[in-house]
Amino acid sequence: QERLLNALEEEQFEGVVIWDVPLLFEVGAAAGMDRVIVVVVDEAIQLERLRARDWTSEADARARIRSQMPVAEKARRAHHVIDNSGSRADTEAQVRQVHRALLNDLRAMRARA
Repeated sequence: QERLLNALEEEQFEGVVIWDVPLLFEVGAAAGMDRVIVVVVDEAIQLERLRARDWTSEADARARIRSQMPVAEKARRAHHVIDNSGSRADTEAQVRQVHRALLNDLRAMRARA
């Protein structure tokens, strides 16, 4: 991560960088981020998706979910929240909205500089 950021800085990159870090808060990395986006989903859907992705038992999937910070707490700490419980179109619309907000924030930061 640091090496990539240094390379982008050397190239004078002025865009948005998105890190996909599932345990961002748990490992204490959120402090190094300008903005945090959390994707939330209904617990039943989360459990179903986790089991399908990892081919794990319900008990193991529940244990993994319990070992993490509650999604509601992550959402409370986030700058932006995307609810992935609905349709793909709904999620894509939220992603576009957050993207626009990030670009607006970037423009505002540049204007102040």
